[in-house]
Amino acid sequence: MKFVKFLPVTFAVAVLAACSTSTSAQQETVQTSQPQVTMTEKFVAFQCANKNAVVVKYKFADQKAVEATVTINKKAVGETFVRDDKAEDPTFVSGKYVLNADTPLALDTATKTDLVNIFHSETEGDVILAKNCKIAPKTTAKLNK
Repeated sequence: MKFVKFLPVTFAVAVLAACSTSTSAQQETVQTSQPQVTMTEKFVAFQCANKNAVVVKYKFADQKAVEATVTINKKAVGETFVRDDKAEDPTFVSGKYVLNADTPLALDTATKTDLVNIFHSETEGDVILAKNCKIAPKTTAKLNK
């Protein structure tokens, strides 16, 4: 008699276990079907008209530049610059610091795209930190090894 009562309970546990396994398998299928974004970093060195040496480390999501970190004469400027998608040209902002790059700026063209300027926005007006920056190809190649 005890065996007859035990059998339905065992069967119910087995059915529940099978259902929970199939649910997790469905979740795994859904998670793996989402497209993966490839994050890539690329360094670009510039020599600017006002004699400043600038290094920008761009972070790309697939082909689109989404973040940048900036050093001018080996000193960090601002925090992480985040792309401003509302701007027409590639523009990155970190607090009151703004970086403007030439178009097109993509993963494939980053080492060929000049930097227009970097400035600090103040109430009295903008303070230009670097302007008319041209790529320094040898330094850029060395940074990306």
